[in-house]
Amino acid sequence: MASLDLPINYDSHQDEYTPYTIKTKDKLVKYWTSTLSILDAFWKLWKEEYLISLRERTQRELTSPRIVEKRIPHENEIVLLNEPEVPRGVGN
Repeated sequence: MASLDLPINYDSHQDEYTPYTIKTKDKLVKYWTSTLSILDAFWKLWKEEYLISLRERTQRELTSPRIVEKRIPHENEIVLLNEPEVPRGVGN
């Protein structure tokens, strides 16, 4: 399984979250690039591992016959779409 390698700084004396102050444009760009890299890694894990394991678990637990009725989703139902051409964060 892959790891996101998120930097975690924990200070037990700190009671509330205070965001890190970025003082230069270069540091901001570096921080932004790092954040996008972590987000892309999370998205890849989500798509390639979590959703596949969810599908496999559902198939294992499926007790009905292999042939099931195909139907059109009804209004207000939630459905998952696999659209590999669509980039992360873009959805309908």
